[in-house]
Amino acid sequence: MNTGVFLFYAALVLWVPLFVWSIRSRNWIPFFAYGAIFALILNGRYVVEGMAGGIMFFTGIFDVVSHIGAGDDAAALVPCVDNACTVLTGYETHPSWAVAFYDRFVGGPGGRVALLYGHIIFNTIALVTATIQVFRPGGTHAGHAMIGRVSVVAVVVSLTCAGLLTSELVEVQAYGHLWTTFGLYFLALTALVPVGIGVVAIRRGDSERHRVWMWRYVGAIWGAYWIFRAEMMLIDLLVKDMEGLTLAIPSWTAGLIGIALADLVRRRVDRAKSHGVGAVRPVAAE
Repeated sequence: MNTGVFLFYAALVLWVPLFVWSIRSRNWIPFFAYGAIFALILNGRYVVEGMAGGIMFFTGIFDVVSHIGAGDDAAALVPCVDNACTVLTGYETHPSWAVAFYDRFVGGPGGRVALLYGHIIFNTIALVTATIQVFRPGGTHAGHAMIGRVSVVAVVVSLTCAGLLTSELVEVQAYGHLWTTFGLYFLALTALVPVGIGVVAIRRGDSERHRVWMWRYVGAIWGAYWIFRAEMMLIDLLVKDMEGLTLAIPSWTAGLIGIALADLVRRRVDRAKSHGVGAVRPVAAE
């Protein structure tokens, strides 16, 4: 197995006990910090190794789960030209959506590649800064308002790039056609609506409403990144004979799940604070 792919799965395994510890201790800072740094490293591969290297690594991650229990005639697994789309060249077939991903962006139009870089870079900035914000309350930490503005601008730029890319997906069968196209637009709304309500709330001086909705914004971003990928892995593990589900299902569900989980975490943090347990009561971006 490729060293990078092995380290990815090792890092996932190490994240699990940290999650359990966070539930028991009600201190979520290490869990969120781990996830933000993990995402930063993964997305950084696209910048450091180039688009081809980043996609090949991403395909390699999913090659592992998609081939568990797969037969030789699995419809969701297809070859790519010269087996160049993955770092795990021992596999001769790959998830069809991953092959389409590679074909669309490696050697694709420069504008399309630039939009993907814009989405990846600014989405990473938004995820990291938003995560920082919920654990650095306004009025307590210097630079809170400035970092919050950076996060809002970054997510708008990221989702603008993503929206332009999504407009091209209607004809991509491996991505899920219209189901995924409209699902990805819906996913963008799960982040834009909470951040919009949060910004309006703080402009009106309602810091508590702002805090609640910015937690939901963070949940939506984490949902769009980590929960989306977790659902993709589960679908590729379980579904071998149907194309399109890997992106279609998470696009409609990941953001909402992220928001729901963020509300649960926020309430646990608030209860811990009220009982003198844990460190900081989060507020979020201004």
